[in-house]
Amino acid sequence: MKIIQSYLIIIFCILIISCQENVVSKKTSKELEKIFTTEEIIDLNTLVGYFESKIRIEGKDIEQCYKDWFWTVQNNGYESVYNIDIFKFEDQTEVYRKISESTFNEIWVFTRQYNLESKDTLKVVSPNIDGKYIKYIKEIGKRRKEVKDYFDSIDWAFEYGMVSAFPVFLKRDTLDNNWEFRNGFEDYNDKVILTIMTLTVVDEYYRKEKWKE
Repeated sequence: MKIIQSYLIIIFCILIISCQENVVSKKTSKELEKIFTTEEIIDLNTLVGYFESKIRIEGKDIEQCYKDWFWTVQNNGYESVYNIDIFKFEDQTEVYRKISESTFNEIWVFTRQYNLESKDTLKVVSPNIDGKYIKYIKEIGKRRKEVKDYFDSIDWAFEYGMVSAFPVFLKRDTLDNNWEFRNGFEDYNDKVILTIMTLTVVDEYYRKEKWKE
């Protein structure tokens, strides 16, 4: 009986590992795999999954939802089906708890920011310049100039800014001079980048926590 139980435990463990590897294989990229561990990629997938759950509209392809959300952010919500209220801070802090603290710290650090209105020094999320996420952006930039430029802007402005990332997702059509999406969010890296940008903006928008020494 004990031998059977041992076999069942081994099989169960193998199934869990297999499922985790399957998740990573479906939602990853060569740059993610070069910089992050399997567990960290699963955490990043959790963040992307949460983001997608908020922007998903029934009957619409998820890639189109990404495009629509991106335009919403760029146009400050003008003529859009979305607004920032689809994200609740309590939901976001809950998803933070679902990932490891070490993965969070590879993306963000907390810094101080003085608020002129409240006269308080607040705790805000900022890029971890020494973290793996920045290294990941830099790695993508080796094959995509627009991402290299975005990496440089993060290093200079110390923020995962939406405006500076405009060329990451869009390019100008030389025929009609209009902007069009580079990859249409079929590249998983673009989904990760927009997810982290959005979660950063949402955190900055809602967090009113005072800085404590």
